[in-house]
Amino acid sequence: MSPTQTPAQPRFARGALLALAGLTALSVAACGSHNDTNGASTSSAAPTTSAAHNGEHDGHDGKDRVAGLIASVSGNTVQVTKKDGNATVGFSQSTKVSEITAGQLSDVTAGSCIAAMAQQDSNPPTARRVMIWPAKDGNCAKQHPKEQQQSASPTPSSGKRPEHEAIHGTVASVSGNSITVSSTDPNGGTTAPITVTVNNETAYAKRAPADQSAIVAGKCIAAHGANDASGNLQAATITLRAAKDGSCEGGHEGHHQR
Repeated sequence: MSPTQTPAQPRFARGALLALAGLTALSVAACGSHNDTNGASTSSAAPTTSAAHNGEHDGHDGKDRVAGLIASVSGNTVQVTKKDGNATVGFSQSTKVSEITAGQLSDVTAGSCIAAMAQQDSNPPTARRVMIWPAKDGNCAKQHPKEQQQSASPTPSSGKRPEHEAIHGTVASVSGNSITVSSTDPNGGTTAPITVTVNNETAYAKRAPADQSAIVAGKCIAAHGANDASGNLQAATITLRAAKDGSCEGGHEGHHQR
């Protein structure tokens, strides 16, 4: 796609994210080792960044998680309506909070981090969904082991990428509808830059640190941490996003949109 073409018009990446196998696959990989409190599983909310730490996967601190719609908040206690029940989440001053909101192409700037779910039917690949978040200490390399395996997978001998692939890294440049992404492998080495294009169908979402006052009834929440003796989750990280028609169904946890 020529850099001179009119930039794609943004639309909200519903549920935001990550959709990374598409953005969805890396989402699942990032949280695959976590236990959902009370055995429930939902696809609401997404990967987090923190007020103090902007790394892509800060939202997965802790082995337990709760995801669903915030029913009420009282002090530092959140009542959550999940897909198949209710749960209680506690948070403290040390809990890191981030929020996913609608994004647009202009949010993709040099130095920012992106994860793009690309359809590999053209060269360069075209992104269906793009998640944007701030770099941490100037890089976007922080990953979980399962995600490392996916993002570091070698290119097939045919020279073609998989039909759907998550392109993850630091934005090197943006020219019109073309985004050049630099990334590092799990060992910290630099990989070859990848150019991905966007179009009018590309969906965008951005993740940014949020104040704890943003934790309010009616939003979707994905909290990670550890269950206490009462079985309530004490959150190390919380990710928020807007509900759609009062529901958190249809979103992807992450990174995440991790």
